[in-house]
Amino acid sequence: WNMIMIERTKDFREILLKRASSQIKILTLLALGETQELSGQYSQGKLALSSSAIVQALKILEEDDYIERDEQGHYYIIDPLLKITLIHYGENYFL
Repeated sequence: WNMIMIERTKDFREILLKRASSQIKILTLLALGETQELSGQYSQGKLALSSSAIVQALKILEEDDYIERDEQGHYYIIDPLLKITLIHYGENYFL
């Protein structure tokens, strides 16, 4: 399991480097526990993105199966290893 985690983490780092910065920022915010009202003022300030840019990035991330939204409007990262990778690199690297 540890070997799989190490390899997948390497894969995710490469994948993340190819994503738009807005998408990486949103994924990082989700990994760090912000899951609701992502286009609100707080998230706009934290991400340094407009509401429309956030909405567009969320749409792309959903279409590409990186995130899902539940019935209560909370977003979450589908792959737990992606979430771990983002937590590991965290706010200082991506935000």
